[in-house]
Amino acid sequence: MIHRVGRAWLAPGAAFVLALVLRMVDLGRVKALVFDEAYYVPQAWSLLNYGIERKFAKDGQSVFVSGDFAGAFTSGGDFTVHPPLGKWLIALGETAGASQPWTWRISAAVAGALIAALVAAMAIHLTRSSWWGGFGGVLLAVEGTSLVEGRTGILDTFLTLFVVAGAAAALMDRDDPTPGRFRRWRLAAAVCLGLATGVKFSGAVFLVVFILLAIAWDVRRRPLSAARSIGVAARTLVTISVPAAAAYTLSWAGWFLSPDGHGRDGSDGLLMNWIHNQTDMLALGGAISSAHHWQSGPWAWLIQWRPTMFYVVTAPCEGTTGTCSQTITSLGTVPIWWVGIVALVGLGWLLARHRDRDAAFILAFFAAGYLPWWFLTNRTIYAFYTVTIAPFVILAIVLCLYRLQRSQAHRRVLAQPAALLLLAAAIAWLWLYWPVYIGIPIPQGESARLLFWEGWQ
Repeated sequence: MIHRVGRAWLAPGAAFVLALVLRMVDLGRVKALVFDEAYYVPQAWSLLNYGIERKFAKDGQSVFVSGDFAGAFTSGGDFTVHPPLGKWLIALGETAGASQPWTWRISAAVAGALIAALVAAMAIHLTRSSWWGGFGGVLLAVEGTSLVEGRTGILDTFLTLFVVAGAAAALMDRDDPTPGRFRRWRLAAAVCLGLATGVKFSGAVFLVVFILLAIAWDVRRRPLSAARSIGVAARTLVTISVPAAAAYTLSWAGWFLSPDGHGRDGSDGLLMNWIHNQTDMLALGGAISSAHHWQSGPWAWLIQWRPTMFYVVTAPCEGTTGTCSQTITSLGTVPIWWVGIVALVGLGWLLARHRDRDAAFILAFFAAGYLPWWFLTNRTIYAFYTVTIAPFVILAIVLCLYRLQRSQAHRRVLAQPAALLLLAAAIAWLWLYWPVYIGIPIPQGESARLLFWEGWQ
């Protein structure tokens, strides 16, 4: 028994170590604030020291990078676009001192490694195979978008961590043979998805999808009358939404404890001030529509048409003549994403033809992270949001190949060779694009050859 348990942890553990090493190597190479680090990193320091996000002083981000952390802020709480939990997690690294860039990125690196381990664990659960679990975990560890965001002090890796943890707990709840009255995995999923919402409001979509899935599972578990089915659905709704709401509210502890929190004017009472703050944040988040050079619609995300350039600086090359480019791009691993598109179509076929419940599970969480953006095309949105759906694209690949392996004999022999070919292509891609994933200065000609597509430049 101990031996089997040890083997079960081997693939997730290996995926965690590989992902952590890739995310930690030269983590502080770029000294500047990268992309939206300009907001979240100083705000994380403010949370750590004041309990709230304070308003920026004039040129506050530049002042922060110079080392004058307190001088980057004025008094009073700032009106932010996103809830505070992700910034609190960035702040954990900054307890080591915000003067070194690795401190504001290390939390994301650990979160990214945990995501790889969770993907491996979910793949093992879906396939009952450590081999397929290791395959899924390694794909996530080397995938370009996931790697870059796991090396950057922004919010989306933390959102992804809580979403994937919630999905893993939901999967365990679905397959629990003796759930009993206290459903620990359901509680864990609710809390994780509540915390995901505490990072970004888009986490609430995953929570809604989980509630709908859980209601479907409970109603289908045994035949019930219409009236009893409604009662079961109501109970499921309450048992998930209450702990999720509690977890979300707890993430605002700093705001409740600080008298300087934004919107705390005392006019309608503390609770109503907080609710007004939430609605104002939602309205602001949906209204961001200013044009940005790197914005991209969801139609382009899966094919990697227009990734987000996180950082680019040109300067004379050290030790040689010519100009070098130091670049960090969120470009995903194209072989994974293009095969992933085929796998998602395959899952759709499995669901339509065989009512495959594993296919339904993966597609539901993928849809939660992807489809809502089609209704927000007037908002300024970016391709790096795909970091949240990357785990489910990879799980789609794993499940499709696994189902192929268990199909007719003449197809079965193709599954593992196809997986190894994809893995080799992903690792080769990582080796080739490593300089533009971690910001190694390279000659402009070489950079142009790597980022040859017009949409990547």
